Amino acid sequence: MLSIEQCRKLIEDGEKYSDGKIEKIRDSMRASAEIIFEKWSKEKRSKIEK
Repeated sequence: MLSIEQCRKLIEDGEKYSDGKIEKIRDSMRASAEIIFEKWSKEKRSKIEK
């Protein structure tokens, strides 16, 4: 996952990256977000069930 600083640098230097590279970064971040959301959702459900 990219840090905030890495995201800022990507925005500033975006023209240096190919479309394919940007797509890979997008897909990686999307996958990370899904994992984080699933974990959060399970923890929330677990707390509600208790």
